[in-house]
Amino acid sequence: MELYENKALKFRSKALPPKLASDIALARQDLASANEELRGAIRFVASSSCVDGLILFNSAMEMVGFGGVIEKLRVPEKIFFAGDTAGNHLNHGDPNDLGTRHQSMITFCGAVQDLVGFVVSKDGDVRAIMALGDGVVVWENIRTQK
Repeated sequence: MELYENKALKFRSKALPPKLASDIALARQDLASANEELRGAIRFVASSSCVDGLILFNSAMEMVGFGGVIEKLRVPEKIFFAGDTAGNHLNHGDPNDLGTRHQSMITFCGAVQDLVGFVVSKDGDVRAIMALGDGVVVWENIRTQK
């Protein structure tokens, strides 16, 4: 069943009432406007990520800073790279082998338990980081799509 026939809105072969058709048209315009605003916000955040360092969001998911480095917290002594998704097979690592974003997130996750941090590299690689036991575990090559 087609929703559009001869440029007139139809539903089950009955024309929609003019008010409903108008409301649908306005809703479509609002949706297009919201999508364009979202695309602009995504471009802004993405361009801010070109500066090395973390991007900080508040609890309302509003970006409040970029290019940040966490310096006042102690870097965890035990850093591991997960060999499997469950974190059962861990390989020792050195945070100094990673860039600023990774070091900042490792430090933050080591200080604040019960959270998962994500780092997106310039090349698009995604890593998940989390305190586990007495160390911090880094999961590499996180797939973001099927």
